[in-house]
Amino acid sequence: MSDSPAILLSDAGERASKSWWNSTSRQWTTLLEDREEQVFLVLTLLIGALAGLAIVAFILVTERFAASFTLPTERPGEDSLFQ
Repeated sequence: MSDSPAILLSDAGERASKSWWNSTSRQWTTLLEDREEQVFLVLTLLIGALAGLAIVAFILVTERFAASFTLPTERPGEDSLFQ
């Protein structure tokens, strides 16, 4: 009986050292079923952050592109065609 706890502890150590990418699909399925709401929350936040970054990048690129069309003598916001 005294040897069985040592064997159990060594088995637990082997399981703990197992990397996450070596997990079986059954373990991932169980994790996703148990924490489905948290997974969707993280995915929602990640998608929102990426969409926000894409919008900011688009605005910055279009501002720089539009700035390249203005002549150096013109002031921004001043329309030189109708003066």
